[in-house]
Amino acid sequence: RITAFPWRIDWSDGVQEKLVWATDILQSETLIEQRRALRIAPRRMLSADVLLHKRERQSFDVTMFAWVGRVWAIPVWFDVQLLGSTLAAGAVTIPCDTLYRDFRAGGLAMLLGETSFQYETVEILSFTNTQLTLKRPTLQTWTPGTRLYPVRTAQFERGPKLTRLTDELQKTRVEFAVVEPCDWPAVTPTTTYRGVPVYDLRPDETDDLTSEFHQLLLTLDSGFGVAPLLTNTADLSLPVQVHRWKLFGRAERAAFRSFMYFLNGRQKRAWIPTHADDLTLVATVSNISTIIDVAAIGYSRFAVTRKNRRDIRIQLFNGTVFYRRIISAAEVSADVERLQIDSALGVAVNPADVFRISWLNLMRANSDTVEINHITDGDGVASSEQVFIGVADDV
Repeated sequence: RITAFPWRIDWSDGVQEKLVWATDILQSETLIEQRRALRIAPRRMLSADVLLHKRERQSFDVTMFAWVGRVWAIPVWFDVQLLGSTLAAGAVTIPCDTLYRDFRAGGLAMLLGETSFQYETVEILSFTNTQLTLKRPTLQTWTPGTRLYPVRTAQFERGPKLTRLTDELQKTRVEFAVVEPCDWPAVTPTTTYRGVPVYDLRPDETDDLTSEFHQLLLTLDSGFGVAPLLTNTADLSLPVQVHRWKLFGRAERAAFRSFMYFLNGRQKRAWIPTHADDLTLVATVSNISTIIDVAAIGYSRFAVTRKNRRDIRIQLFNGTVFYRRIISAAEVSADVERLQIDSALGVAVNPADVFRISWLNLMRANSDTVEINHITDGDGVASSEQVFIGVADDV
């Protein structure tokens, strides 16, 4: 048996969603990895604030007392929509928009009125992009403006802790762990390079982004020397970079979620640009040339042809993007280095045409956990963050 959670949430701090995969990684001394997924679907957690006033506070109190440890039918709050017309009692279909929302055949949906006492949970037999077909007719009549939500079954991760603001008003935070598999289509990005997908959604830079370099160090320390002996066993550093995104509208959120499901936690890899100005073109490149001259930065000395510093993303101001591999490099002068790429660009490119040349790194997620902050419902904005780490795979 389950009961509905009909209390409306306080959107002041949004809704936090957490997806947690499980990946087993075996790593060699040369940083080559074998990555294995341990779950068929991620664990999913939803949390939000709730304001409770008068009778709703009283009903919340007694319901929690009796049911806090059991299974609940919780609305997927950010997938809300409003009914556009009256839904009569006895209806077996609900006209609505199901695209990019968490409805599923055999699952539940909730109709919610203006208070927590006005609700109805219905079972979904099937659905199309424009309507839900129900297993049983509705029991009540619902007016235009009634909220319609997809529903997931969940349990409290911990019992809610209530803060008494007045004798009639309390505030609490509810944290649910979904107890059913939460599948979502895992979509591979359409752009590929060397047979591996490229994820080039530009990160949000309103807050500073950080990056670092990871090494696999072997430490030998007798305790008596001036310093321990550190050996980089792979003779390689892996770039680690933080990306944050603002996601606008349902389509962007769905595409981001599909990419996270494609990565499957830390299991799968993709090309991730730094989206930084890493190389500066200093001379025109002809349409047939495989030689590009850039401002000297010591690349031919320190990084030529090394993994995660041999592939580049060239973006022009007109939106054109090229992906190329550097196969050799040499210093031309103190100010210029000459790079040879694996194939010509096919068009003439002047330095003034180039918006940005960034390193293109082969990476995986550095964590099995993805958090999405739904600042508003799905028609508005959400934010998320992920840390990526380079892999030493050969491609």
